[in-house]
Amino acid sequence: GTLLASRIFIELRSWKPSTYDEFRREVEHAGGLKKFAARYPSCFVWVSDGNPGKDAVQLVTEGEKAKSHLDALEEVIRWHGGALLASKLLQEMKQWNRKESEYFRAELDEAGGLKKFFARHPDRFEWVLGASTGSEEVRVIHQQRSSQQDHAGGAGEDVGQYQ
Repeated sequence: GTLLASRIFIELRSWKPSTYDEFRREVEHAGGLKKFAARYPSCFVWVSDGNPGKDAVQLVTEGEKAKSHLDALEEVIRWHGGALLASKLLQEMKQWNRKESEYFRAELDEAGGLKKFFARHPDRFEWVLGASTGSEEVRVIHQQRSSQQDHAGGAGEDVGQYQ
């Protein structure tokens, strides 16, 4: 949902009066509602059409949150050439984008581990078993598909080596 910035404190006071003072202090500490929303980009978006009094705060939906950290994860893997050792993934994700890595970590825990997490996203990522323990990789599917299409110019050409 979206709520006009001018209504946030009014609505909060009537909805949850017990948290009103604490929230107001936190917003003031952040430097205002706009800066508060900017501190939590995975939760809020500041919406402005340029007209005074029309600024609003919009909640980020769960789907947008999930897409956000999946996009960050894909960026990290692409940065490493489209594949990354699973054992290095959390460390690299944390260095790349600390905030998104926290959401990613929470989703990993909820999924029951890395392998199960990636099993939930077969449209974007591929879990590849290595020859030895600790050599499992995560690959970006989109890159793989484009490689297959690039190398599959002739009809009947064997693309098995790219799978």
